[in-house]
Amino acid sequence: MKKYISAALLSGLMPGAGQFYNREWLKGALFIAAAMILGAELRRNIPMSAFSAGKPLAHTGPFLFLVIALLGISLWSVVDAYQKGKKKFPDA
Repeated sequence: MKKYISAALLSGLMPGAGQFYNREWLKGALFIAAAMILGAELRRNIPMSAFSAGKPLAHTGPFLFLVIALLGISLWSVVDAYQKGKKKFPDA
């Protein structure tokens, strides 16, 4: 398998892992830190009405913002790992 595809797959599993694979240590650490912070905030902001059957969700604004932000960081990590890996390992 091409190394840049491996980098993208690793970042798909965990944001920042593909950057570590590409030997971009600081960028990988920043992606992991951002994903961990957003994940922790996401867990803290889960609307409790989501666990009550038949009740409408209340206060979903921050929750939806955090979900979209976490998905954005994850997608950015995958695309970045792929592009940088393709430059770093063009024939591998």
